[in-house]
Amino acid sequence: MIFFKTAVPTAETDQDDGHDQNATMVAGGNDAARDCAGKLDKGAEEIRVSPERHAAAAARVPDTLKADIQFAYRDIRRFAEAQRESIGLMRGRRVPVDGDDPLPDAVPLSWSWGC
Repeated sequence: MIFFKTAVPTAETDQDDGHDQNATMVAGGNDAARDCAGKLDKGAEEIRVSPERHAAAAARVPDTLKADIQFAYRDIRRFAEAQRESIGLMRGRRVPVDGDDPLPDAVPLSWSWGC
């Protein structure tokens, strides 16, 4: 068989290493997760952020950015709540089964997307 294009070879990965790391973290709890995070992040900072550090970081964010984030949050939430209340998308098309006229001899084909 002749191929005009072939896939680029990808590097092989050893999934067993990832499964072993996950099993070690699950078995070791927070201490094992903290050790792994320290190795991957090249540092061993505390996982929990203190209220003081949180407040200091929040103070560095400009008020205009905070207002923009709040505006986006309210807009996204309003849209999501309205979407939850809707019945979903209804679409349809009539396809002729017999004859030339699509309306009398048509079968409705449709799909819906709703929750």
